[in-house]
Amino acid sequence: MNDVRSDVDVHEPPDAAAPSGPVAATKKPAPRSRPVAHYLSFLVLVCLVPSLIFSGYLLLRTNNVQQEGLQTLFQSNTRSIVQVVEQEISGMLTTLRVLSSDPTFHANDLEAFHGRAQRALVGRSMRLVVLDAGLNQVMNTDVEFGQSLPGVSDRTTPRRALENRTPVISNVVFSETSLSWVFYAALPVFREDAPPLLLVLSREATSLSESVEDGRLPGAWQVAIVDAAQNVIESSDDRLNPGATLPFTFADSFDRGITQLDMWGQSYQIIRERSPLTQWSVVAWTPMTTISAPIIRSIMLLLIGGLTIGVAASIAAWFVGRRVTRSAKRLSESAKQLGAGEPVQPVNHTISEFAVVSTALTEAASDREESENEIRLLMREVAHRSKNQLTVINAMVGQTAKNAVSVDEFVDSFRRRISGLARSTDLLLANAARGIDFRALVESQLEPFLPSDPERVRMLGPKVKVDAQPAQTIGMAIHELATNASKYGALSDEESRLEITWWKREGMLSLTWREYVRTLPQMPDRKGFGSVVLERMMGGTMDAEITRNLHANGIEWHFAIPLDRLRTEPDEGES
Repeated sequence: MNDVRSDVDVHEPPDAAAPSGPVAATKKPAPRSRPVAHYLSFLVLVCLVPSLIFSGYLLLRTNNVQQEGLQTLFQSNTRSIVQVVEQEISGMLTTLRVLSSDPTFHANDLEAFHGRAQRALVGRSMRLVVLDAGLNQVMNTDVEFGQSLPGVSDRTTPRRALENRTPVISNVVFSETSLSWVFYAALPVFREDAPPLLLVLSREATSLSESVEDGRLPGAWQVAIVDAAQNVIESSDDRLNPGATLPFTFADSFDRGITQLDMWGQSYQIIRERSPLTQWSVVAWTPMTTISAPIIRSIMLLLIGGLTIGVAASIAAWFVGRRVTRSAKRLSESAKQLGAGEPVQPVNHTISEFAVVSTALTEAASDREESENEIRLLMREVAHRSKNQLTVINAMVGQTAKNAVSVDEFVDSFRRRISGLARSTDLLLANAARGIDFRALVESQLEPFLPSDPERVRMLGPKVKVDAQPAQTIGMAIHELATNASKYGALSDEESRLEITWWKREGMLSLTWREYVRTLPQMPDRKGFGSVVLERMMGGTMDAEITRNLHANGIEWHFAIPLDRLRTEPDEGES
């Protein structure tokens, strides 16, 4: 079966080895790395494009508000022209009413009235015509009195004035007498015991040019005054002379306001205001291109400015990206040197964050070298201590075997000594770098032998630091003293007590081990391993002076150890 399976696997295509199932389905391709300049350019676009769009939106909104304000202003200007024209017409009607009250007119003395009317109209660019009920001219201030007069060109307006008995304002008409385009105001006068007469005061259409110019709208706007038939009375546009017809027509419902119409092959914005007095209209217009030109210019300037800023920002992004890339390459080289265990020299970077990373890499390389040196030192120290431990264990085996009566006693004694050595070693490893506290060392060795009543064991002395090697020796000595006390002394019953005191004096560490018991037990004649440790290791290795005293109530050991054998600076303070 295995052979067949192997053959099948050999002939499978390479894709058959690809993973399948849920794991393969959830595996995502690694993201593609890109230069930092790409991200900076993207950041420029993210910041610039929305700003341009928002600026364009604000520009359009501002333009709309401005256009609405300008339209309101232009409507006001157009309305003011209507008011000026109405003032002119009102002045003509007032003149007619004044002339109609002249006594010579009521006395039907038209010759005298002719002279008085001429004098009243001097310098006013107006002429007075008197029509009879048949609409025939009976007097004209432009013609000497008594000369024959032609018929009137417009008979509709005078007839309406007579029929309605109200003043009427005419449309623009061509005067056969003055051979020019004029408009007039007709005032019917009804007299007692005499047929009615019609006073007609006419003006040339061009006399309203000042009204058009005074109220003319700014820029490319043109203004025209048109009559009720939409014939031009006066216009600021040279293409529209008096009597001409507007090139567009208004809807019947459009009396006033703003609209758009086509004229002369393009679209225009139109403003119209109608005069209730004359039924004339003031029309203002301008090409739509003129209205849209400012916003088009503003948008073009916005686009040009945005493009300029975008190019400048892209150049800046490229420059910054190049600086970042260069610093990143330098950091990469420093990282490779760090990985290879080579020294890393600090590099000056123009970007502060990269400078911080470069300094960190340099410090890391230095710390790594120090760590490696420390590891090598520690390895040598471990080897040295291992040899020492083996030497101590070898001595423990020999002495324990020499003094053991049976195998069980050997095993028990050796196990306890090994445990004491282990506790010393644990304490050594935990505090080797800063030194081992003497009190902690004593407590670690006494821990297996401590009675249930903690008041039976008392320790007193200053804080002293002990180096690793002497700590092992002292720990073994304390262990042997505690072992003997548990067999024969203060730790062998429920009533005895133990006092351990130490102090510093004249370059020596004095240690006293004092046991208080009811009855001094019978000590064995043979010298045990504990005595060997105390005499050889404490006396020989630590150069300690050892004194052993037997009291009626217990044994006392005194050790005087040179402080320089502890190889640490003691830290003063009472426990």
